[in-house]
Amino acid sequence: SLPAVLIAVSSASSTAAFAPSQQICRKEYGIAQAVTGFGLPLSMVMLRPALSLYYLLMSFFMAGFYRIECSPGWVVTAVLVCTIVGIASPPVPGGAAAAASMIFIQLNIPMEAMAIALTINILIDFAVTAIDTLGRHMTLFNLASDLNMLDIDIG
Repeated sequence: SLPAVLIAVSSASSTAAFAPSQQICRKEYGIAQAVTGFGLPLSMVMLRPALSLYYLLMSFFMAGFYRIECSPGWVVTAVLVCTIVGIASPPVPGGAAAAASMIFIQLNIPMEAMAIALTINILIDFAVTAIDTLGRHMTLFNLASDLNMLDIDIG
């Protein structure tokens, strides 16, 4: 996983880490092509738990910064919105701006927070992408193991 994670952490791009991820999953972990061919592209789009968690933490930070009351209803809404936006967030440069604006509108966080959020995102995006890339490998390994599509002689 190290080559793909290093590419992800240095570029903040899961697309740049795709080819090494595919090679690592197949040759080092022994995951079947049927699993990597379908699961890796799908997980690049839909499996981003670190991104969803980052959006949630950012929402709590901004709520505290702007003194917004975090009622139980607000917290439930924040969890749901951040999870959905984490999955639906466009994996393109500037995608964080669209995602943060959707989150801030739903949670009544002032749009002035966008400047802070986007500045923080520049730094955090590298770590988030690396964590999600590593998580993808672990998820595909577990899935292949459960489906008996793992070549245990490799590695």
